[in-house]
Amino acid sequence: MAHLIDFFRRYLAEFKRHFLRYLALFLGTSLFLELVLIPLFTWFARLIQLASGIPYISYNNLQELISHHFLGVLGLFALLGMMMLVVYLQFVLQIQGVRLIQEGTISRHAVIKSLRTALARLSWRSFSFFLVYFLLILPFGKYAFSTPLLDKVKIPAFTMEFFYHGWHILILSAFYLFVFVIGARFLFVLPLTILKKKRVRVAIRESVTITRGFRKLTHLGFYMAAIAAFVFVLSQAFYWTLYALQTQFDKTNFALFAAISCMTLIYLMEFLVQTLAQVLLFSFILRELGFAPSDKKAAPSKTNKLFKIATVSVSLLFMGLIILSNYVVLSGFLDKPPVTISHRGVDDENGVQNTIPALELTAKEKPDYVEMDIQETADRQFIVLHDANTLALTGTAKIPQKTSLQALTELTAHENGKSAKLVSFDVYLSAAEKLHQKLLVEIKTSRYDSSDLTDRFIQKYAARLLKNGDKIHSLDYNIVKQMKEKKPELFVSFILPYDLISPNTVADAYTIEATTLSFDFVDSTSRRNQLVFAWTVNDPLTMRRMMSLQVDGIITDNLGELKRVIKADTNHPSYADRIRLAIEIDTGIGVSAEN
Repeated sequence: MAHLIDFFRRYLAEFKRHFLRYLALFLGTSLFLELVLIPLFTWFARLIQLASGIPYISYNNLQELISHHFLGVLGLFALLGMMMLVVYLQFVLQIQGVRLIQEGTISRHAVIKSLRTALARLSWRSFSFFLVYFLLILPFGKYAFSTPLLDKVKIPAFTMEFFYHGWHILILSAFYLFVFVIGARFLFVLPLTILKKKRVRVAIRESVTITRGFRKLTHLGFYMAAIAAFVFVLSQAFYWTLYALQTQFDKTNFALFAAISCMTLIYLMEFLVQTLAQVLLFSFILRELGFAPSDKKAAPSKTNKLFKIATVSVSLLFMGLIILSNYVVLSGFLDKPPVTISHRGVDDENGVQNTIPALELTAKEKPDYVEMDIQETADRQFIVLHDANTLALTGTAKIPQKTSLQALTELTAHENGKSAKLVSFDVYLSAAEKLHQKLLVEIKTSRYDSSDLTDRFIQKYAARLLKNGDKIHSLDYNIVKQMKEKKPELFVSFILPYDLISPNTVADAYTIEATTLSFDFVDSTSRRNQLVFAWTVNDPLTMRRMMSLQVDGIITDNLGELKRVIKADTNHPSYADRIRLAIEIDTGIGVSAEN
């Protein structure tokens, strides 16, 4: 423990001593990425997409992309390679910058030289190792090295649902432990190649040697956990102190001014804490490799007046944008409650998904829409069912597209301690009309579907859906495209599991998995007069994050909870409450819907 205290004492003093230099290093990098490179990469990606005719990118159209848009795919891969190269150079710049600052030899010339050397020495082996290592530590990467270029690199929640119950949790825990051990054993590979100019193969051997043994791995884990805990506690103390102060400022005539100031300080503190965390982590790595801070002062670098003016101007512009953004949010200009959508017609396990009893109970909660699923049957009718096989719900294995509607409606589904019969879409739609409940109908497809599925659906149901104000969505873009071509007045949303690149489709909206959803996606979609529905959002924290992104609708299994969150957060909250919500969204602390 004494060694840990000595580490923090020494390197916090080092951070304080060279605070402005660290700030210039990390703030300069972030501003350049945020204001120059990210817009540039986004523009190029959009240009490639439009030029090659790529409508969207998802797992279910990879074959089509390769066969019909090969050049566009190559262009996007080349762009991705350039982005990863920039991420690599960001890592080089920051770890070299920390070393140069601590050695007292920092200068613009030294920084440029280090980047040139890194580029000159960059080999396919070292770059490939960087890519593999980054993907390997993805679950922990945001705690070690932060870059706005790869904010979308997240693991979607729906891909992890398999592991969140029973013995599967043990598999997930074992996987995370394995990733940590491998990540720790290879922790020093990149620093050795960058700082000591080692070849990748030699650096791997040295890193494995340095981290050999349980005691060493425990040492690494302890220090990393201590750094994370320290910056977390520091930021939380600052955030909640500002919140407490704002509760008092709300009683004054300058409450809005105080709130803007507090929110701006929170944004600045978030960046400073992130900078401190990375400086401490890089300092730990440097110390383990034998680099120690110097007592001598860094030589002053010669900076022309134009460069200084430009730097100050950009910083002030960035600060002005933050203040303006805070004013808009705190003034309530962007308050827009999302429409509430009950996932599969269920609210808090009140019945069996996609059945009439659940619909009747959920409709009493008055959701704006009830989302439900339909599939084609062997006799070209439509059954209300989500799964591609009835086994999980009914205990009897039937493929809907190979079974008649009558045979399917004879099956009883069991879920949440309740039972109900499977029903046809005709029966479900009539029940919804009787309840005056609008629907969001998901059309699920399979390779067994008939070729005229869309035509028959439009002929049979379009008029009723339009009269009711119902909407449609589908994971199959062919369905979306055919619906808009043959019955353009129908509202059709396209379901996407990832927010990878802004789609260019004929859809009226996008139903997108919430984990990877970003403000950029919502903003660009909104500017094209298309809506965004987030799925499946079941906890207050994610609900609030989606509301902060200004999504148009939220699909949830917990309709009552969503309604409580919307009411609490949009019913004229105080400035202190808005600040609290911003803290909750950012940190995940204090996420109850009861306020």
